[in-house]
Amino acid sequence: MPYFITDKSPDCSGWATIKEDGEVIGCHSTKQDAIDQMVAVSIAEDMEPGGERNADAEEVVIVDIDGTLIVGGQGIQKNVDYVNELFDEYYIYIVTGRPESDEEQTLKQLADAGVRFDDIEFNEDMSVSTVVYKKEKAQEILDEHSVKLAIDNDVAARRAYSDLGIPTMDPKTIKAMSMRAPAPPKDQITGSDKNPAGSAAGKQGGIEINEATETALRNKVTDHNEKMDAENRPVWTRVTLGVLKSVYRRGAGAYSTSHRPGIGRAQWAMARVNAFMYLSRVGRPENPAYITDNDLLHVDHPKYSAADRALPDNYRPALSPDVPDGRACGNCYFYDETNVQGEGDNLKAYCEKWDEYVDGGFYCNAWQPHEEEMQEEDSVRQVSLEIPVYIRSAARKGLDYYGQGLAGEGL
Repeated sequence: MPYFITDKSPDCSGWATIKEDGEVIGCHSTKQDAIDQMVAVSIAEDMEPGGERNADAEEVVIVDIDGTLIVGGQGIQKNVDYVNELFDEYYIYIVTGRPESDEEQTLKQLADAGVRFDDIEFNEDMSVSTVVYKKEKAQEILDEHSVKLAIDNDVAARRAYSDLGIPTMDPKTIKAMSMRAPAPPKDQITGSDKNPAGSAAGKQGGIEINEATETALRNKVTDHNEKMDAENRPVWTRVTLGVLKSVYRRGAGAYSTSHRPGIGRAQWAMARVNAFMYLSRVGRPENPAYITDNDLLHVDHPKYSAADRALPDNYRPALSPDVPDGRACGNCYFYDETNVQGEGDNLKAYCEKWDEYVDGGFYCNAWQPHEEEMQEEDSVRQVSLEIPVYIRSAARKGLDYYGQGLAGEGL
C-alpha cells in the first residue's frame, strides 16, 4: 500500500508518515522528516510515495466488500478499477459485515486485489445484523462527513442507505473499464507550466518535479548504482538522476492518453521508471513492447539505439495506394493534436506510440481507432465537429498554392 504524509492525524501533533489506512508509522516535528520517512519506506517496498493527504476529507464513498469488491477471495476487477478511480477524488470508506477476527485476511485480500481505500470498519457485534450495523455506521459517518455514494451488492443494505438519504449503486451496473484508456478529463493535461515541450528528449534531465518525487528518484539512483558497483556489473547498467527524470516526465505525459484505470499519473510515471531500471540492470525489457526509452540508456547498453525512437519504415503518406481508406495519423488513437510543433507545411503533432512528432496526413501500420470507435456497440459515438488541425493546415497550404497561381481550373 502507498505511504503518505499529513499534519491532520489525530495520533500525531506534528507531521505524520502514515499508511493508506491512516495508521501512523512515524510522527515528526518537520514536514521534511516526514517526507524522508515516506520516501524511504516507499523505496524499500518499490512503490511511488503517496504524497500529502488531507484527512479533513473530501466527500465520502461507502463501499462493501463481499460481492462488491471481492468474491471467492478474489478481486472483482471491474469494480476494483471503478473504486480506484473514485479514490483520487473521494474518501473511500469500506464498511463490511465481516467480523474483526477476519481483519488480517481481509486486508490481505484487498491488498492482493489492488483496492485503494482510506478507512475500513468491521462489524464489532455479530449479534447485530449486517444491514442494521451498516445503517448505524453510515449514520455515524454522516454526522461528520458528506456521503456522496454507497456501493453495495445487497439490496437490503442499499435500501438502508437510501433511508438515510445516501445515493446508492448496485455494483452489477458497473461496466468493465478498458485496460488502456485516456486519463479522466480533469487529468488530461496538455504540456507543462514548468517543463517546456521536448524537455524529456535528452539525458540531462533539466526537468522540475515535486520535492518528494525528486528525492525518491535520487534515492533510486543511489541504491541502484551502489548495487551495480557491489556486483561488479558493466558500466552500462548505471543510471543517472537526469535520465530517470526524463523517463518519469515521459511517463507523466503519456498518462493523459494511455493508462490503466485505477492508476494515478505519479504511479504510472514511476512504473515507467521501474521498467527502465529493470531494462538497465538486466539488459533487456521485462515487457518486450517497451522500447520507447531506449535512447536514454547508456550508449554501451545492448539495447541502446537513438533510432528506436525514430518513426517506422512504414510511416508514409496516407494517400499511398496501400493505405486503407479513412486512416491517417490525424485520426489515430495515438495522435495528440493538442501537442504540436512547427507551423504551416511543417506543422506536426505528438504521436504517443512512437514518442515523435508526426504529420497528420501520414500513416503507419500501428494505426488504431479511438477508444470510442472501438466501443460503439456500448454507446452512441459522440462525433466532434471541430476540424482536425492537420486538415486545417492542409487547407491553408492549398490556399497558399491558389494565391500563387499553382492551383485552380485547368491544373
